[in-house]
Amino acid sequence: MAEPGTARPSEHEALTRLFGALRCVPADARTGLRAGEYLHRYHKSHGVELGDALIGSAAALSGAALWTRNSRHDPMKELSFY
Repeated sequence: MAEPGTARPSEHEALTRLFGALRCVPADARTGLRAGEYLHRYHKSHGVELGDALIGSAAALSGAALWTRNSRHDPMKELSFY
């Protein structure tokens, strides 16, 4: 049995492909300001919270496509999705 947090050998290839597809983007002051705008605009109407706003902001500013299972948390028009 694998230790908690350790991938099984049969999972290594899938995990390598997953992490190879991910793109890291910076979260700087500009990202925070845009996230604040998203919170102001979408918190009441869509329930957008800080984490959603920061992730959406970072994706929008970097031009990255967002990979999510729940796009209701990301109503920002600037976002593109996988």
